[in-house]
Amino acid sequence: MRVSRVIWIVLIVAVASVLGLLIASDTGRLRVDYAGWVLETSLWAGLAAVSVLLGSLYAIFRLIAGFVHSRTKLKGWLANKHLKDERKQINRAFELEFSGNTIEAIRMLVSAAAHSQHAVLHYQRASELADRIGANDKAREFRQKVSEHLGEVGEAIAELNQAVESVGLGNDAHTMQLLLRLLEKHPNCAPALQMVIELCMSKADWVGALEYLDVLDRLGYASEIATQHLQIECWKARLNQSDAESITNLWKGVPRKLRGNHELIEPYVRALKRGDLLREATRVIEKSLERDWSSQLVNLYGVVVSDAAKQIEVAKSWLKDREHDSDLLLTIARLHHHLDDPESATHYLTLCVENGGGLEAYLEIASMNLAWEKTEQVKHALEQALTRFSDPSHMTYDSLLRAS
Repeated sequence: MRVSRVIWIVLIVAVASVLGLLIASDTGRLRVDYAGWVLETSLWAGLAAVSVLLGSLYAIFRLIAGFVHSRTKLKGWLANKHLKDERKQINRAFELEFSGNTIEAIRMLVSAAAHSQHAVLHYQRASELADRIGANDKAREFRQKVSEHLGEVGEAIAELNQAVESVGLGNDAHTMQLLLRLLEKHPNCAPALQMVIELCMSKADWVGALEYLDVLDRLGYASEIATQHLQIECWKARLNQSDAESITNLWKGVPRKLRGNHELIEPYVRALKRGDLLREATRVIEKSLERDWSSQLVNLYGVVVSDAAKQIEVAKSWLKDREHDSDLLLTIARLHHHLDDPESATHYLTLCVENGGGLEAYLEIASMNLAWEKTEQVKHALEQALTRFSDPSHMTYDSLLRAS
């Protein structure tokens, strides 16, 4: 029991005791004069009248409270009934959609939306189903319902839907205009940002795509992996298009978290090679392979040559832990060929083939023997390549590129 309640009980008992003692000692009368009216009665009858009055007021109060409570319970019961009806309608809509009766599914969703707190979701789903069956006018009507329920946000959704419809018409310029107008009013509208990025990438506007990707990344709308994949695609395209003069400054603009990605390091190294920055290119490959091994970069190490003798030493140090790596053996063979050392080159090419070297190894054998004017060996290597790799599925893009 609370302390305050105990105090109140003690006070009531004390007051009642005092009044009781007073009444017991003086059985006087009670007189009330009001506006010419005089009411006179005994003290006991007055107390009884007051008690009846207070009891009546208490009873009326309880009656009113009970009525309010019953109305609340009635509202709750009605709400639960509506909720059960809504769930039945939604379940029925899913069943109808699953069985292919899309029109009835739409009708059920609209019926559920009429008395639901989640009308937006039901109208949105109804619009998607209407789009699916080609009922464009109905889909537009349902999207308008969504806009009406959402107010300002609904207007943004309506503009976004308009842009989506424009994409279907193939008018990219008009679509971009609609999206940019929407982003002026709602700069954090993630779906609009995603559409702008897709349009920029389709037009090879890699700079624009990267700018909007930064905003999308901060919003956390897409997963980090998905956003990073798009960033890598954009940066790869920019690196492939860069010239020798701008490549260094461009690489500095690549986010630090992406600089270790092999998909970006490879075009960066090729760009350095185009600019005859071979020492920097080999340094980048060596540093990257120390962190994470990549067969693509190992192959590139045999093509980008700044100091072949030193690179052979580095490659052979890697070979201690990867003696059966065919890509590394092929790279060492190429570096020996660069030093005009046919004996060592042939030795490592043989090891490469013995350890599963593919089409590229045989083409390298043919290329080297052609340089050494060994016609029979060239013919033999090409015959082996045709025999072992006659199935086109064995030919990788890099192998075909090398063959060309």
